[in-house]
Amino acid sequence: LMDHLVFGDISIESKYLYARVLDRVSLSRENNWKEEGTGRIYIIYTIEQIMTDLHCTNQKATKLVKELVFFLQLLDCFLLCHVNLASL
Repeated sequence: LMDHLVFGDISIESKYLYARVLDRVSLSRENNWKEEGTGRIYIIYTIEQIMTDLHCTNQKATKLVKELVFFLQLLDCFLLCHVNLASL
């Protein structure tokens, strides 16, 4: 995410938020926090916690989460398309 050309427009704050999310994913993995049924790792990271961690307002935290979600969805789509093209 940090260096990929597709994501050159993502803000530095969203990249920092992504790093914080990855830290939480690592902790969840260590604590074996998984969704029942899917086995997917989950995290709990509220807007209030993001506001505290990034020293920002609710509006800013919400904007950063939306930006990060958008780019992660774009990455997911990009990787899926890339894998599908590679298998042709």
